[in-house]
Amino acid sequence: MISAALRLIRWPNLLLLAILQLSIRYALAAPFLEEAHQDFLLSDFEFGILVLSCILIAAGGNIINDIEDIRADRINKPDTKSAVELIGKEQAFNLYLALSFSGVTGGLYLEYICGYTYIGVLQLICAGLLYFYSTSYQCIPLLGNAIVALLGALSALIVILPEPFVKTNAGIMLFMEVLLVFIFFGSLARELVKDCEDEAGDKSVDCGTLAVRAGTTITAWCAASILMLMLAGLAWIQILTYQWESVLPFSYILLFIEMPMVYTVYLLVYSSRSQLDFRKASRFLKFVMFAATLSLVVFRIGIA
Repeated sequence: MISAALRLIRWPNLLLLAILQLSIRYALAAPFLEEAHQDFLLSDFEFGILVLSCILIAAGGNIINDIEDIRADRINKPDTKSAVELIGKEQAFNLYLALSFSGVTGGLYLEYICGYTYIGVLQLICAGLLYFYSTSYQCIPLLGNAIVALLGALSALIVILPEPFVKTNAGIMLFMEVLLVFIFFGSLARELVKDCEDEAGDKSVDCGTLAVRAGTTITAWCAASILMLMLAGLAWIQILTYQWESVLPFSYILLFIEMPMVYTVYLLVYSSRSQLDFRKASRFLKFVMFAATLSLVVFRIGIA
């Protein structure tokens, strides 16, 4: 039961979210604030509530998504019994309600009790988008993909939203702008790849994703094009900043972000583009997103 519940909330994704938010606060923003003899507006306890509320809302979103995808998953993953079926649809839905309500409550507490503007409203919007994405928007070509990508970027932005000094610091904001763009387009590319992977199941339930409407070949090329633009953007930034002079960050970006992205493009463009290839490409992109999260810590070590 516990293992099924952990599968249902997709705990590795939640762990990645927590690492991302902790890295932004303590690896990216904290050193700049220390240098300027400033402190965070949110206390560590309040930040803990913020991270927990984001995790709870994301967990709820994962549950409602699995509930809505139960028929398609029987085709896409015939050898794996859905966690919803193991737990029971009614119990899964009740768990979704409890987690989402708790997450939104945490955001509203920070906004209306602690006085941090927009956090509660933003958490409420995110919870609503996750629900409507799973029940309606994910079957609209590109719109569903863009919503997931936007929510990924918002999960990073919300960390600095209540911090006025952080938002006015040029160094932090430069890193944040690059990170937000990377998260958005990286998530968008991965969502398109996942649509290719799940094309058979989505088609069987009349879910009109881009892969169903335009075909997996065109969708794979769209994802590959996004990745190639991201690679060009990273290379441009590296040239402008002479990043090779900082050996550790440069080597890390090259080995753990750029090279896996190049291989993913190969899988999408030149490989057979079978479901196995799409699954492999999706896993590589998940690794890239994880590596991008840890890059904040690597940059901090590299410039220390």
